[in-house]
Amino acid sequence: MGDQLRQWFNSIDVDGSGHLDARELQRALALGNLNFDLTDVDGMVRAFDQNSTRNLGYDEFQRLHNFLVNVQNSFQAFDRDRSGRLSTDEVNAALRQAGFNLDPPAVAALIDRYDPDNNKQLSLDEYIRACLFLQTGTRTFAAFDPHRTGVQRSLVRGLLTELAHHVNLMEQHLVNEKNARLHAEAMLDAERHGSSGEAAQLQQDLRARQGEVDHLRTQLAALEHDLEDARHRLEDSEEQ
Repeated sequence: MGDQLRQWFNSIDVDGSGHLDARELQRALALGNLNFDLTDVDGMVRAFDQNSTRNLGYDEFQRLHNFLVNVQNSFQAFDRDRSGRLSTDEVNAALRQAGFNLDPPAVAALIDRYDPDNNKQLSLDEYIRACLFLQTGTRTFAAFDPHRTGVQRSLVRGLLTELAHHVNLMEQHLVNEKNARLHAEAMLDAERHGSSGEAAQLQQDLRARQGEVDHLRTQLAALEHDLEDARHRLEDSEEQ
């Protein structure tokens, strides 16, 4: 297996540098039917890059490969109906097999974060993203908590912090869209005495802006609900 992995590494190291950057790694993962955007792949590189070069040497690539194999095996072991998705209980069991022992509130918060379609299930790609977050977070927190006394709660707090950040970004986006809508209304009012074609175009633009504002409000409400729910879970876990 080692020789095959080395040959694979050399075949995707297209520039012969002895290292893989994010784009080379993305192409390699796609050959294995793992399709991630460049941001996700860059996160993998940073998670396994031991010397902060933003690329992976062979030893680092080997560790990433072993991690992905372990994660895929744990997913497949508990995807018993071969649906390609894991339920909450299956995610919990699969994470334990992969070496991540989380309490139920942490698992629930993790699924909320990496389940974009909000069906309380994780596909393989979503599960890999979640495990990558845990891999990075566990290693980081363990450096400050060698006896692992607070890693789980720190992970939940990390999820809460990230979710709160998204809420703040969405609020700012909503403010920007409201300002753009007000500007469009002012322009429409000024152009009402102009040509009918210009007024019609401005009305169409205004309706589009209103649709964007309404969509953003819906997204913001959902994010705020998720944030409040995750906070309650954290409080409940700390009381136990």
